[in-house]
Amino acid sequence: MAAGGLATLTRSAPILAAYAGWRVGLPAAGRRLVAALTSSDADVHDLAAVLVGRSGEAGRGLLLRALEEPAARPTALLLLADLGDPDLARAIEPFTHDPDPRVARAAREALRTLELAPPTPTPR
Repeated sequence: MAAGGLATLTRSAPILAAYAGWRVGLPAAGRRLVAALTSSDADVHDLAAVLVGRSGEAGRGLLLRALEEPAARPTALLLLADLGDPDLARAIEPFTHDPDPRVARAAREALRTLELAPPTPTPR
């Protein structure tokens, strides 16, 4: 394995462990994933975003809590929109007026994504 690959693996291992812990119900592990969404290390940030984003409905609560962390807001808003639930617009809309232009831009993009999402099927 090349030195760069080993370095990436070393940085990624704690995120993978946090994801596993969160999936089995450890709240501290969920907080670690939210913290990773704020990482300036693109590999760490992107891995956390992919893991939480691919968690579907299981990630909803974690992403809503991530909105409390200003640095995590842009990513959390976009991942919430990817869930495709129009009801999430109520949680996203207030951030369109956020003083941080990255947050406001992400909120507007998230709302556009929800507008384009196919309707959520009604359970029968």
